[in-house]
Amino acid sequence: MAQLSKALVSVCLAGLTGCSIFGANFDKGQALLELSFGKASRLERDVALAEGRADLVIAVRDGKCRPVENETTLDVTLTGMDVSINRSMRMGELTWAYAEGSCDAYGYLYDASVGLSRKFDVRSGTYRLITQVHSGNAAESRTGTLWIIYGGRAPTTRMFSSPPAK
Repeated sequence: MAQLSKALVSVCLAGLTGCSIFGANFDKGQALLELSFGKASRLERDVALAEGRADLVIAVRDGKCRPVENETTLDVTLTGMDVSINRSMRMGELTWAYAEGSCDAYGYLYDASVGLSRKFDVRSGTYRLITQVHSGNAAESRTGTLWIIYGGRAPTTRMFSSPPAK
């Protein structure tokens, strides 16, 4: 019984001090930049990133009720700190998530071989971010935001309530 009490106290202290066995990055994310769908565009910028295991996601307001054209593709290159990540994110091939009763959606690359999104490791530092949008429908005028999320859970309240990164 004394060992069980010690274990419970250890778990409680770990939670209070911020050292959690459940993952310190559970609901952590950062907007990287705003994207324009409907026209070809290329954007470059430097971004400061925190260390962790991360995913790239695309947040689109009203993306469930009015999806971005399936053929639209976003190519993302993230380089720095001895890391080079290249992702091609075709809207029709992304897995889309949304809250019940909401039209807002975010899409990510799903790796069926492991049953998870395609995560990568990030070291703390400055990275060069290059994005290129390829769109088949020039009449579509939509925006979205590219996010990096840590820990496997998107901070959806922040993703859809704050103004997008410029």
